Amino acid sequence: MGWERGMNMKYIDQIKHFVMGVVLVSYIYLWCCRLWFENDYVTFIIQIPFLLVFPLNIYLLWIKKDEIFKMFRYYVMRNKLIFISIVLFVFYDVITIFYAMKISYLSTKYIMFFRTLYVIGSLFLCCYDSERNKRGKNIKFLIQCICCILVTFAVTTIIRFSLGMSPYWERVSLRADYNVYARYFLFCLAFYIFHYIKSESHYSGIYKVLYLICGIVSCDLIFLTASRRAIVLGILIVTFSSFFYIIKRKWKLNFKHLIFFVALVGNLVLSIPMFEKHVSTMSEEKKYMHMNFMSGNTPEEQNDDKFHGISEAGLSTRYETIGREEGLATRRPIWNVSIEAIKQFKIQEILFGKGNGYAWNVYENMDDENVVKLLELYKDMEEPEPQWMTPHNFFLTEVLEGGLLKIILVMFLGIVLGYSLIQYIPLNVECGFMLLTIYVCLGANFLLGSTNGLLGEDLFWLTTGILILLRSNEDIDKNIVIKNKE
Repeated sequence: MGWERGMNMKYIDQIKHFVMGVVLVSYIYLWCCRLWFENDYVTFIIQIPFLLVFPLNIYLLWIKKDEIFKMFRYYVMRNKLIFISIVLFVFYDVITIFYAMKISYLSTKYIMFFRTLYVIGSLFLCCYDSERNKRGKNIKFLIQCICCILVTFAVTTIIRFSLGMSPYWERVSLRADYNVYARYFLFCLAFYIFHYIKSESHYSGIYKVLYLICGIVSCDLIFLTASRRAIVLGILIVTFSSFFYIIKRKWKLNFKHLIFFVALVGNLVLSIPMFEKHVSTMSEEKKYMHMNFMSGNTPEEQNDDKFHGISEAGLSTRYETIGREEGLATRRPIWNVSIEAIKQFKIQEILFGKGNGYAWNVYENMDDENVVKLLELYKDMEEPEPQWMTPHNFFLTEVLEGGLLKIILVMFLGIVLGYSLIQYIPLNVECGFMLLTIYVCLGANFLLGSTNGLLGEDLFWLTTGILILLRSNEDIDKNIVIKNKE
């Protein structure tokens, strides 16, 4: 009986790891790497992995339902303030639907949110175990999965760019929206770096070298996306993690560490001119390959205006704007539309906003001179389709849709998460600072590129779910004992 039970538990552990891997890969990698020609069929195909593992989740939930429900109650009680702040925020967001101008704009946001909840629920289910050692192994496997996704990002990016299967030939990206691509890449990079810091002693020889090389190449690829916010946030992650590493080692660094940092910095400095040289010497056939793969046209059908595919500018041109403080030049006219709209709010609208989706509606008002000026920057959109533009700032989005009340709820959620993170850091320093780094990067990104407000920011909710999971399990290890049978 003991042997059979052991085999059964081993089988369950394998199911958990399989579900965890499939869910994370399909959610982070496949969702991020959608192609330019994506359509409803492509979107459906991306959902298939979720459908495949759903019966397995039901099975796991059924065989351990009593213990899992008990653990879920513990998660809720231990993170009571986090759950309260989330429920209040989501509840109010739903309320704003009832005075929204158009509800057709809301499907993307809520689909993304519920997909994220499903992922978080799957991770909770798969990481849970009544045995302390297995919980630790499951959480370690979760972090390793995200690290493996980073490696997959790097390898796939290089291969697809080399084969011409990329939306750009002047920059590196697996997705037409290179900012979104870089954001997912940075998320995985933070996990990758801090996992190495925590587990450095477990790596040796060729494995450590390969790990470090992949980290350097990943930083390089983020640099080559030409996403200005990505390079700034990437430097922030590398700098913060480097200082953390130095402090952890109590400033006892050797010559090998110096070589690594010199190689990292030197590689980043040289990456842009080397890449641009590669692009300039690229054959005309290769250039057309990149462009035609995404457009579906033959070279004869291309004109000079579309020769560069969907590229905006070269790498050097993009990054020079940072030094000239012109990085926000395109954001200011976008923000101005929202700011001027807010200035015209009545008192009740200042308090409660103008309903869910209004952040999209405000850019459809062709009678607004600010919208007309904005259209001049997008001359190819003389007759813009619905949802052609958003505030690109989560603060403006929340004010437009939910007013000051929603901003208060956002601040409450932020304070609660900050307090919970401060409590968690002493329990697990590496993971605590990793989550802190991710939150800082996500917050900075929300000020420049949020589309659907905080509710539609999937990586924020995924990070919050991981915080709850890690924090609760550390507390479980220290404060309570879970028995298989009462």
